[in-house]
Amino acid sequence: MSDLAKASWRADLRLAPSAVACWAAAAWAVGAGFPAAVLVAASCAAAGLLLLCGSLLRRGALPWWGRTVPAVCVVLLTGSLVIASSAVHNRIRAPPDLTKQLALQRSYAVQMEVARPPETAPTPDRFSGRDRTVVTVRLTAIDGRPAMSDLRTPVTVLAGSSWKSVRSGQTLRARVKFSVLDPGGAAVALAFPDGPPVVITEPDGYHRTTERLRSGLRSSATVLPADARGLLPGLVVGDTAGLDAGLEEAMKRTGMTHLTAVSGSNLAIFSGAVLLVGAAVGLRRGRRMLLAAGSVVGFVALVAPDPTVLRASVMAMVCLLGLGTGRSGRGLPALCLAMLLLLTADPYFSRNYGFALSVLACVGLLLCAKPFARLLARWLPDWLAFALAVPTAAQLFCSPVIILLQPAVSSYAVPANVLAAPAVASTTILGVLTIPAAQLWPPAGEFLAWWAGIGAQWIASVARFFSGLPFAQIPWPSGIGGLILLAGLTALSVGLVIVATRLKHPRIVAFVVLAGLLGAAITVPLWRPGNRWLPSDWDVVACDVGQGSGTVIRGGAGSAIVIDVGLEPEPVDRCLTTLGVERVFLILSHFDLDHVGGLEGAIAGRKVDGALLNPVRDPPATAGRVRRLLVDQKVPITVASGVMSGKVGNASYQVLWPPAGNDLPQVAANGSNAASIVVLLTVAGHTVLIPGDIEPESQATLRRRYDLDAEVLFVPHHGSKNQDARFFAELRPRLGVVSVGAGNDYGHPAPATLQLLSRARASTVRTDLCGSIALSFDPADIQVATERSC
Repeated sequence: MSDLAKASWRADLRLAPSAVACWAAAAWAVGAGFPAAVLVAASCAAAGLLLLCGSLLRRGALPWWGRTVPAVCVVLLTGSLVIASSAVHNRIRAPPDLTKQLALQRSYAVQMEVARPPETAPTPDRFSGRDRTVVTVRLTAIDGRPAMSDLRTPVTVLAGSSWKSVRSGQTLRARVKFSVLDPGGAAVALAFPDGPPVVITEPDGYHRTTERLRSGLRSSATVLPADARGLLPGLVVGDTAGLDAGLEEAMKRTGMTHLTAVSGSNLAIFSGAVLLVGAAVGLRRGRRMLLAAGSVVGFVALVAPDPTVLRASVMAMVCLLGLGTGRSGRGLPALCLAMLLLLTADPYFSRNYGFALSVLACVGLLLCAKPFARLLARWLPDWLAFALAVPTAAQLFCSPVIILLQPAVSSYAVPANVLAAPAVASTTILGVLTIPAAQLWPPAGEFLAWWAGIGAQWIASVARFFSGLPFAQIPWPSGIGGLILLAGLTALSVGLVIVATRLKHPRIVAFVVLAGLLGAAITVPLWRPGNRWLPSDWDVVACDVGQGSGTVIRGGAGSAIVIDVGLEPEPVDRCLTTLGVERVFLILSHFDLDHVGGLEGAIAGRKVDGALLNPVRDPPATAGRVRRLLVDQKVPITVASGVMSGKVGNASYQVLWPPAGNDLPQVAANGSNAASIVVLLTVAGHTVLIPGDIEPESQATLRRRYDLDAEVLFVPHHGSKNQDARFFAELRPRLGVVSVGAGNDYGHPAPATLQLLSRARASTVRTDLCGSIALSFDPADIQVATERSC
């Protein structure tokens, strides 16, 4: 029997309750108000100290006292520390006076320091369709307000191409408008600049040095093929600016995106190589660990010590402690302690998916890598058993959280990561060596980059190969239900492995594993929701099209009115297919990309009886593209003009806005949102108002012009804060539907808008939380069904 098969393993879980409790406490506290957080922190501290005193006085009086009470004390005291830290961070990040100013949504001249290099936003501008630039900055001052001249407020800037040239460490001045985000996120607000920034000061020596080093790596990689050229900087320092979109999608489908982020695995590979070098030259274990720790510090300084990189470095050290010392059980207390330190230093990690994935990957490695390897070592060589066990354990534990980000399971994630693993290690190490070589002698940098590119090209080939195989991704239930299901199957898998490692007969082991796989194969289809959420008598559906709008109103068997089609073709096509819609009448409220970008998906393979378009062709490029596409498909086009009405099957509609005649140019001068088509629908005796993205001025005109009465309101502009309060109050809807994308860059829906719905006594449902939303009308009531539990 191999040494690995004989190995023993024991976990130390004493700090686990405290780590989990502090994680939950921080997640609550970062979104709570300052007084509430201080009160709860003080209460926890007082309770912990009282129990501690009681424990000292009653030591030995009760058998269980000495075991239970100290653990509870640790939970209460560490929890109070994390909550107090959250309260302090909230007050420093967003002082009350600043929050009040930002909430006014005025234009301010501000100073800011660039915290991270600019990136291209994942979604284009919804007006022009052009790429947007995302810049993470620290707001340091608001000009003209002496009380706000020493700020440290994290803000995300959404800008045009003129911001692509800004660099980390620069101090900028710009005029911006703010949109305050919900508390608890990485940024306090979004900033929308009026124009390009003015550079006040250039980066300091540290930032200039790190940028020169990163630039040298990119320059050395220019000798490589396209895939390797874009992938190498991502593997080494997390720079994905040059990564091909097709390759990026392939890596998503195969569960390999973690390779292009600065994660604990990058750092563990590099520091692990340092450990091996230290062992080769005869250093003792303690000195090798210090040398590895120093390499991590140097790597972090190179990449830039932002919170994400610091988190990755801590997790790398934990994994090294557990796996490098050969004592996985001792790695768990180190992981719990690292969690406590990180959550105290930056409590906003508690709501960060990257933090969750790092923790779960470490737990998987520390708990299951060796048991998995021990099981596989019965049939495989030790080195191969461990090579398979490590990615399997990490992937297994991370999968439940990944489901929240993307409701699909990567079928080939384990084999893809196993095949890529040797190349990841060599590419990362050679890539890191390329950085100093490029500064000392550029040809040497290109030489090392060429060798590193061989591994990068192999990784890209693995990703593209597996992503092209059938069933590369298996659809999975989304939301909390999907997470619970996959977490249950994960627990079952781990349990089976633990049982199997204790069984001695290979046939019994094979039987247990096959029984588990068979059980999973039977269970998953039973849990798969399919279209069971959709009632057969649906009347109106708000399709989940992400950050955009797409609404379907049933007209009859297979026919529907479709109002807006979202940003991308695939979501609206999938929604219409699910609903069985084969014949459509289109109403496109205006030409912003998040309302018309998915047009191809709505009309592909369907008969289109006609299209009602907005008379304001803004933005011109998008309006022209929409009209050309409809003309090519020979779709009859009607331009909205004043009050119009029509009927499709059992559903009738009335267009209330935009106005006709001389009023239209005045409304259009306020932008395309102000001139959105507003439709009042009557379906099965109930009324539904779909107002597009109309602004407060248009809302005010509508309520003065019409005696509006609608039971269902599709909240204007995805729940933007710009609303007319009396519009909501006078309309008095029973239900408010918000079509909005999860984690969108705009902070939609705004808390103030949700409060308007609450004051109007309207129930609220949102596509970002609930997925697609189906409404069924009967004479007395409105039934709501949602794609996922919310």
